[in-house]
Amino acid sequence: MPARVSPTERIRGEIDALFAEDRDLSEVLEDVARLGARLILQTAVEAEVTEFLGRDRYARGDRARPGHRNGYSNVTVKTTAAGGQDAGGGVPTVSGVLAVATEGADMTADASRGLRA
Repeated sequence: MPARVSPTERIRGEIDALFAEDRDLSEVLEDVARLGARLILQTAVEAEVTEFLGRDRYARGDRARPGHRNGYSNVTVKTTAAGGQDAGGGVPTVSGVLAVATEGADMTADASRGLRA
Protein backbone atom coordinates (compact mmCIF):
# COMPACT_ATOMS: atom_id res chain seq x y z
CA MET A 1 0.00 0.00 0.00
CA PRO A 2 1.52 3.37 -0.99
CA ALA A 3 2.21 5.90 1.74
CA ARG A 4 -0.38 8.64 2.09
CA VAL A 5 1.21 11.92 1.09
CA SER A 6 -0.72 15.16 1.31
CA PRO A 7 -0.93 17.26 -1.85
CA THR A 8 1.10 19.93 -0.05
CA GLU A 9 3.97 17.52 0.57
CA ARG A 10 3.74 16.20 -3.00
CA ILE A 11 4.07 19.74 -4.42
CA ARG A 12 7.05 20.41 -2.13
CA GLY A 13 8.65 17.22 -3.45
CA GLU A 14 8.09 18.38 -7.03
CA ILE A 15 9.81 21.69 -6.23
CA ASP A 16 12.78 19.88 -4.67
CA ALA A 17 13.03 17.60 -7.72
CA LEU A 18 13.17 20.59 -10.08
CA PHE A 19 16.40 21.81 -8.49
CA ALA A 20 17.94 18.36 -8.90
CA GLU A 21 17.35 18.40 -12.67
CA ASP A 22 20.02 19.48 -15.12
CA ARG A 23 18.05 22.25 -16.85
CA ASP A 24 18.49 25.94 -17.54
CA LEU A 25 18.00 27.88 -14.30
CA SER A 26 15.45 30.27 -15.86
CA GLU A 27 13.25 27.32 -16.88
CA VAL A 28 13.56 25.79 -13.42
CA LEU A 29 12.65 29.09 -11.74
CA GLU A 30 9.59 29.47 -13.97
CA ASP A 31 8.39 26.00 -12.98
CA VAL A 32 9.17 26.71 -9.31
CA ALA A 33 7.10 29.90 -9.47
CA ARG A 34 4.16 27.97 -10.93
CA LEU A 35 4.45 25.22 -8.32
CA GLY A 36 4.92 27.83 -5.59
CA ALA A 37 1.58 29.39 -6.49
CA ARG A 38 -0.06 25.95 -6.36
CA LEU A 39 1.60 25.32 -2.99
CA ILE A 40 0.26 28.58 -1.56
CA LEU A 41 -3.30 27.78 -2.70
CA GLN A 42 -3.12 24.19 -1.47
CA THR A 43 -1.72 25.22 1.92
CA ALA A 44 -4.43 27.85 2.36
CA VAL A 45 -7.24 25.45 1.48
CA GLU A 46 -5.89 22.72 3.77
CA ALA A 47 -5.52 25.26 6.61
CA GLU A 48 -9.13 26.32 6.06
CA VAL A 49 -10.34 22.72 6.38
CA THR A 50 -8.20 22.21 9.49
CA GLU A 51 -9.72 25.32 11.08
CA PHE A 52 -13.24 24.32 9.98
CA LEU A 53 -12.94 20.84 11.52
CA GLY A 54 -10.88 21.98 14.50
CA ARG A 55 -8.21 19.28 14.05
CA ASP A 56 -5.30 18.27 11.82
CA ARG A 57 -5.17 15.43 9.32
CA TYR A 58 -5.43 12.02 10.99
CA ALA A 59 -6.00 13.64 14.41
CA ARG A 60 -8.08 11.59 16.83
CA GLY A 61 -9.77 12.45 20.10
CA ASP A 62 -12.00 15.37 20.97
CA ARG A 63 -13.76 16.91 18.01
CA ALA A 64 -14.62 20.59 17.78
CA ARG A 65 -17.46 19.73 15.37
CA PRO A 66 -18.80 16.71 13.50
CA GLY A 67 -17.34 15.83 10.14
CA HIS A 68 -14.18 14.35 8.68
CA ARG A 69 -11.83 14.70 5.75
CA ASN A 70 -12.77 12.56 2.78
CA GLY A 71 -9.98 12.81 0.21
CA TYR A 72 -9.47 15.52 -2.39
CA SER A 73 -11.34 16.75 -5.46
CA ASN A 74 -9.42 17.90 -8.53
CA VAL A 75 -10.03 21.51 -9.54
CA THR A 76 -8.88 23.79 -12.35
CA VAL A 77 -7.95 27.34 -11.44
CA LYS A 78 -8.87 29.90 -14.10
CA THR A 79 -6.04 32.33 -14.78
CA THR A 80 -5.53 35.29 -17.08
CA ALA A 81 -2.69 33.35 -18.69
CA ALA A 82 -3.35 30.64 -21.26
CA GLY A 83 -6.60 29.00 -20.09
CA GLY A 84 -6.77 27.30 -16.72
CA GLN A 85 -4.15 25.53 -14.67
CA ASP A 86 -4.55 22.26 -12.82
CA ALA A 87 -4.46 23.21 -9.15
CA GLY A 88 -2.43 20.16 -8.24
CA GLY A 89 -3.77 18.15 -5.30
CA GLY A 90 -7.18 19.73 -5.35
CA VAL A 91 -9.68 20.81 -2.79
CA PRO A 92 -10.03 18.70 0.36
CA THR A 93 -13.51 17.22 0.69
CA VAL A 94 -15.31 17.09 4.02
CA SER A 95 -18.05 14.61 4.93
CA GLY A 96 -20.45 14.23 7.82
CA VAL A 97 -21.38 17.91 8.10
CA LEU A 98 -24.98 18.93 7.43
CA ALA A 99 -24.81 22.73 7.65
CA VAL A 100 -22.61 25.23 9.42
CA ALA A 101 -22.70 29.03 9.58
CA THR A 102 -19.33 30.80 9.54
CA GLU A 103 -18.91 34.53 9.24
CA GLY A 104 -22.42 34.98 7.89
CA ALA A 105 -22.14 32.33 5.16
CA ASP A 106 -23.87 28.97 5.18
CA MET A 107 -21.31 26.26 4.51
CA THR A 108 -22.33 22.72 3.59
CA ALA A 109 -20.24 19.75 2.68
CA ASP A 110 -20.66 16.31 1.21
CA ALA A 111 -18.32 13.72 -0.24
CA SER A 112 -19.21 14.36 -3.87
CA ARG A 113 -18.92 18.15 -3.92
CA GLY A 114 -16.46 19.12 -1.19
CA LEU A 115 -16.68 22.19 1.02
CA ARG A 116 -18.68 24.96 -0.63
CA ALA A 117 -20.59 28.13 0.17
